[in-house]
Amino acid sequence: MRTMTLLTIIQLAFISSIFAQGDFVYRAKNNLDESFFSFEEGVESWWTTDKEYWSITDEKKVTGSFSLKYSCDKVPEQKNIKIKSLPLLSIHKINIKAGVYNMYAKVWLGEQHPKSLLINITGDNGWASASMKFKKVETGKWIEVSQKITVNTVKNGNMVMSIPTSSTYGGPGLIYVDDIYLEKI
Repeated sequence: MRTMTLLTIIQLAFISSIFAQGDFVYRAKNNLDESFFSFEEGVESWWTTDKEYWSITDEKKVTGSFSLKYSCDKVPEQKNIKIKSLPLLSIHKINIKAGVYNMYAKVWLGEQHPKSLLINITGDNGWASASMKFKKVETGKWIEVSQKITVNTVKNGNMVMSIPTSSTYGGPGLIYVDDIYLEKI
């Protein structure tokens, strides 16, 4: 019995030391394909008519080899600057049940950056939207942003990210996005 108690204490101490590490955050199951929504599948998996603003790049990344980059010196005269996932494989499609979720994204903001990033999930029978605002987000380093969203059931879904051209909500600047995560609450 004493041996079991000692082993349990050692295991708990080890687990506590793992959770105490600064950058490690335990989360429940990610409802998105981690490789795909960390941009490791390459540019072929994403589509945009705004190629001069969006790119998959290896310049900055949190994990893996790539991240998504938005770079814009002057905002064009259009509604939003968008990029859309092209889930060619079934594991890349978004299939989630109705409920409340936390959506997370890691962002790296330049000195001049958009005011927000809109992330929409659309599917055959439902959609959800998150607006990641950057008002008090530190620039020049990777920061995790999040928003609670309510989702209707989504089947065969994809993700559309956009920067509003309005200087109130979006605007010009530089932002990198990596490791988008969707966790059911």
